[in-house]
Parts: sequence; C-alpha cells; structure tokens
Amino acid sequence: MCLAKNLLNQKRARKNNSMHILESQRIAILDMIRGFALLGILIVNTPSLNTPAHMDTSDFAFQVSSADHVVTKIIFNGAMDCFYPIFALLFGIGAALFLSKERPSITKLYLRRLLFLCIIGIFHAFLVWWGDILIVYSVLGIFLLFFYSWQPKNILKLIGSIFAAIYLIALVQSLGPAGALGIFAGPDTFLIYSQGSFYDVTIQRMHDWVRAFFLNAKPIDTFIYFLRMFGIMLLGMWVHKQKILHKLEENSKLLGLFILFLLIINIITSLFPEIIWPFRGLSRGLLYILILLGITKNKLVYKFLAPLAYNGRMSMTNYLGFNICLSIIFYGYGLGIYGSMGPARQMIIAFMLYFIFLGLSALWLSHFRFGPFEYLWRLATYGDIVKAERKILTNS
Repeated sequence: MCLAKNLLNQKRARKNNSMHILESQRIAILDMIRGFALLGILIVNTPSLNTPAHMDTSDFAFQVSSADHVVTKIIFNGAMDCFYPIFALLFGIGAALFLSKERPSITKLYLRRLLFLCIIGIFHAFLVWWGDILIVYSVLGIFLLFFYSWQPKNILKLIGSIFAAIYLIALVQSLGPAGALGIFAGPDTFLIYSQGSFYDVTIQRMHDWVRAFFLNAKPIDTFIYFLRMFGIMLLGMWVHKQKILHKLEENSKLLGLFILFLLIINIITSLFPEIIWPFRGLSRGLLYILILLGITKNKLVYKFLAPLAYNGRMSMTNYLGFNICLSIIFYGYGLGIYGSMGPARQMIIAFMLYFIFLGLSALWLSHFRFGPFEYLWRLATYGDIVKAERKILTNS
C-alpha cells in the first residue's frame, strides 16, 4: 500500500514538474517575443526621434542617399505600426493574468499599477520623447476593467464590433478629401531639437505631444488609433482567457492555418493600403508573433533566439533606456547630431544600442530577478518594499 502511494506521489511530482517546465518555456517564449518587439520598436523609434513630429507617421526626415530611401521604405512597409500592436496584445494578456489573481484588493492594485505606468509615461513623453506609448496603455488599461468579467465569446463579439467600426470609418475617410498635414510644423523645430537647451527641447516636446494626440490635422485618426489599440488589448485578454497560446504551441496545424490566414490578410492590406490601413500593422505584428512561435519549435532556432528574452524580461527599462540614449545622441543638450545623418546610418546606432542593452540586461538579470523599472513598478503596485520583495521572491 505504501509502495503504491509512493509511486503515485512520484508520478504526480513528475507531472507537476513537467507542467512547471512547460509553463517556464511559455514565459520564456513570451519574453522572447517582447525582446523581438523591442528590436522592431527601436528600429522605428530611432529615425522617429530624428524626425519632426508632423512627418513621423508618413515619412522620415533627412534622407540624403539612396540607402536612406531604401531603409525608410523597408521600415514603413515591414516595421512601422507593427510592433506596438504586439505590446498592446501582450499588455492585454498581462492585464488579464493580473486580474485573474484571487486577491480581495486586486482592482486597487491594478489601478495603482496603471497609475505608475502613466506617471512614467508623462515623464518619458515630456523629458525624453513626445511619441510615448505608456500613457496610452495606462489610460486604455483602465477600460479593460469593465470587460474582464465578460465571457470570452462576448469579448470576441466586442472586438469584432470595434474593428468593424474602424473599417467603416477608414472606408469613409478613403472616399473623402485628404486632410492637411503639418499644421504644427514650426520653422524653429529643427533648431530647437538640434541646438536647443534641455528646457527648450522639453517645451517643444510638450507642444509636439499635445498637438500630435489632441490637435491632429485629422482628429479621426487619433480616435481610430486609440480604438484600435484598445481592440488589440481586448484581443490579448481574449487570448489569455481562451489559452490560445497554449493551443498554438500544442497544435502545429492550427499554427500553420493562422500563419496562412495572416499571410493572405497581409497581401490584401498591401494591395489595398488606403482602404484597410488600420489592420495592416496588427496583421503583420500577429504574423511576426506566429512565425516566431513556429520557428522556435526547432531547438537550434530556439537556442539562437533565446537571448532576446533578456531584453524582453526588462522591456520597460530597455524601452525607456533606448529612448533616453537616442535623445542624448540626437538632441542639442547631448551630442546634437539631429539632422546630420539619414535613416540608413541611424540603423547602425539602433542595432548597437540593442546589443549593448542585451548584454547589460543579461548581466543585470544574473544578479536580480527584475529590471530597475520593473522593480519600481512592483513596488508602486504593492505599496512597500517588504511586499514587493515577497512578490519578487515568489515570482508573482
């Protein structure tokens, strides 16, 4: 009897250990996806920080060679608006995971988590770069609270309604006259960013942020942007509730079908960009995720790409770190090379920064469980150092 009981306990232990290993691999793959998305964001942000705000979403400034034009086309076709949706999806997954914890004060903790994210975003937008995304995530994250308790099928219906509305708005827009661009392109923008003091650049950043988000020449674009980001966050919440990532990892045929479907969608968005442009970035971002999930099934590929997880585990710290370094490199209060090089040469800076931060992240994580800003985020969420340390030690 005792022998049978011991064998049963050993079997359960092996099963639990196997489940723990699988869950650890899933977490590592998610971190790898974050690390990959960070590279894409850095590739887009580098020329964006070196471009006046009014041009940012339509073209990059200071293209002086054929290589600059080629790099710009590659970025706009393969990276622009593709990687923030990945983070929005992961944000929705993370929000659902956080809210699923059975704690009496979970809503309060979640709101504190968003408040910290918003504060960091404000400092980042005004002191580093006007194109901050953290404020958007924190504000939209509040609305996720209202839908977390919904059944997955109802969430999916809402997502469908949101994207149907976006499609109709985009269709109406495509039939009307083009909106004027550059309404806040001041003549001194170049001089301020290239030669201005930290105070001068900060004031310009504040103006650019307010005008880009609230005084856009086509305010409907801003509305679509927020609506689309929220729809993607809801999609992430639905993915978590339905355990879609688990199903994809366990079902290669399903993964292949999704990849084929997204390839077709990407071909359609390439052929008719003016009509269905709101879906272009999302469809490509999802395609990148699924391809990454597919190729990492190969052990050699997984081993080769695994280091990306170091940057992914410190995604907030590295996102802020990248942009801080770029602002110091480009703007007048730093090296002041704003406008002195085109996008092609800027890619050298981007890849150098990425791999430098990759090494620093690996070194940091060999001594600490979380990055500096990730630790502060948990500290702000749980209220004091003792609780934050306890959550860190339990990896929650």
